[in-house]
Amino acid sequence: MAKRNRLLKGAICMALTGDAQGECGEDPAEIRQLDESGSESESAAASEGEEQEHANNISNKQYPLAHRCLSNTEFRHNDLFESVLDRAKEVTMLVQDEKKGWGEGMDIGVAWLAVKEMRDEACAERLEIVSGAGNDETWKEISGTSLPPMFQKFRKVFAKELTKRFQLDTTPSRHVQLALQMNPTVNVSADGPLLANKSAFHECMTGEYRRALKRQALLQQAARRPAANTAPAPAAADATADAADAAADAAATTTTPAPAHTPPPTTLPPAKRRRSLLGAVAVKQAGEAPVQDEDTSLLDLKVSTEIEKFEQLRCKTLAKVARSRQP
Repeated sequence: MAKRNRLLKGAICMALTGDAQGECGEDPAEIRQLDESGSESESAAASEGEEQEHANNISNKQYPLAHRCLSNTEFRHNDLFESVLDRAKEVTMLVQDEKKGWGEGMDIGVAWLAVKEMRDEACAERLEIVSGAGNDETWKEISGTSLPPMFQKFRKVFAKELTKRFQLDTTPSRHVQLALQMNPTVNVSADGPLLANKSAFHECMTGEYRRALKRQALLQQAARRPAANTAPAPAAADATADAADAAADAAATTTTPAPAHTPPPTTLPPAKRRRSLLGAVAVKQAGEAPVQDEDTSLLDLKVSTEIEKFEQLRCKTLAKVARSRQP
């Protein structure tokens, strides 16, 4: 609505006042005070604008709606209102209409970056304000302190709500972290523009990425493993059973001599007591770390190789983007 008012400013002024600047040469008609007991008492609750329109129609004014035309100050406020809401409208349209990339709509990592940039612009000391229409449309940068108080308060509250709802000053959700890490167009280096002076964010993002890759590798490895390896071979089981039967027959035919005397009673070992839970934790912490088996080592190597390949792709993509922005 605000943009339409700006684009149609000249047409609106001409239709309502007969002047492109919105200045009507006719004086408004005098509003007649209505008696509550009269037949026109039903219109007593009408707004002042409706009463003025009614009076202008009775007086046969050429432009009975001239009083509804915005003044130059009000049109300026309309431009300010459009300007402070322009980024919010842009992000909403991108999220709803973007069809490229990963599935329908915008990637959640890119959407999070867009919201962060929108918050940063709302916190900036200067902002761009639109004016004019068509070929005369221009965006001029002004100081935020020159805005009317209502627009200054709006920018402050808007930035605060964006920061709280999208966790812009802390670590976002794991889904946003994975989306940022797996997007080759996002610079996720520790000294990059996104993660500079945010070591906790960088470590959490890297950890989530490695864990996701390792979980994927484990699932792929389990799917490739044949089910036959988990069951014992039939030939080996039959051989073990035959050996056990032969040993039992040999033991039955062997004559055991009677003991010369009765052995003394043996002393029972003391009863074993269960270790406390914290004691078990302390013993495990004092011990050595278990050595990784061959499969685990190969899995970690596969994950590291995958990360290295993707980082090479990210570097090439970022370099291509940087070259495309050069004049």
